[in-house]
Amino acid sequence: MKPRPYDPAPLLAELDAQGLRRRRRTVRRLSPDTAEIELDGIRCVDFCSNDYLGLSAHPRVTAAFIDAARKHGVGARASHLITGHQFEHEALEDALADFTGRERALLFSTGYMANLGLATALVKKGGSVVGDRLNHASLIDGARLARAAVKVYPHADLAALGRTVRALHAGDPAPERWLALGDTLGRYDVPLEPLLALLDGVAMDLDPVRCPDYPALHRYCRLVAGGVGLMLGPVLGATDGRFPEPGIGLGVAMQLTNVLRDVGEDLDHGRRYLPADELARFGVDHRALERREVTPEFVALMRFQVTRARRLFRAADAVVDLFPRDGSRLTVRLLQRTYAGILDAIERQGYDVFRRRAYVSGLRKVSILVRSACATAPWAGWPEVTAGEGG
Repeated sequence: MKPRPYDPAPLLAELDAQGLRRRRRTVRRLSPDTAEIELDGIRCVDFCSNDYLGLSAHPRVTAAFIDAARKHGVGARASHLITGHQFEHEALEDALADFTGRERALLFSTGYMANLGLATALVKKGGSVVGDRLNHASLIDGARLARAAVKVYPHADLAALGRTVRALHAGDPAPERWLALGDTLGRYDVPLEPLLALLDGVAMDLDPVRCPDYPALHRYCRLVAGGVGLMLGPVLGATDGRFPEPGIGLGVAMQLTNVLRDVGEDLDHGRRYLPADELARFGVDHRALERREVTPEFVALMRFQVTRARRLFRAADAVVDLFPRDGSRLTVRLLQRTYAGILDAIERQGYDVFRRRAYVSGLRKVSILVRSACATAPWAGWPEVTAGEGG
């Protein structure tokens, strides 16, 4: 009996129904130095390039490529493995090592080969590699080449993550990549609610963010950072019943500081955390905000937000003394004062958070450390630093 010929039609129909069937389409690049292409007669932006820095059409790179082709011909005639380590390879490695300040640099012909080399160098035979289900094939092949056990987790599946967190909190054995969290939950009385709230906050960042008012912004800050205080409290020894409210407050103050520092960066990712009603009240034009213009209206809005954040820091100040003097109190004080120092940095640069990232310098961090250590020591007689003095 002759075998029936394979009929791919049902599989192709299924792929068509799911929108997964690939078809070759002819693309015309409109210019070598832009990401614009023409596809089926429509002008589009190409997001499928690895030329992240746009250097492929840079005049100096193009000139060097032409010069090398004249001297050596087009291509190396075979792979690096076959033709050997040539002078040009050596010169490039030396230049890369000098540029990065390293003793040596190793050149891989492709990113795929680099990932294969990285995995086999870092992972021992029989070790474990944990990866996202949608990781690039080079990472998967590298782990297999290293003869490691590959453990895959679902991509961006917060529901699955929530089930895992609940199971760990209930005392279930921790999977290998969850050993640290499982051990922490076993040692300390960390509440479940803030863990799940953190996942809810992370979910908000998966889509474009618009906060209509301050209560919405406060809720976001409470979800992603307020609960962190509740989780750290038991770990660092803050068991006082007065802890939850100022613990949440400190997390909210720190997250609001993050929001103010990262206004420009968040706009790049489609996130606008500044409350819409307050933008309107201060007369901040959305188009000017998208253009990263530091207008008088924007400065007034930011001054208002910085004052609000400082008020939150002051309200949460009592939380520091609820931690024991075994180093935990100093740790929390350093976090509090360093973040308060970011607000000072925003002020010093005229509330321009678009062109320069506000940060606390190393020298100022040393100053914060010394003053915080003196303020939290058992023999301390110095006055404690107040929010706004962190610099």
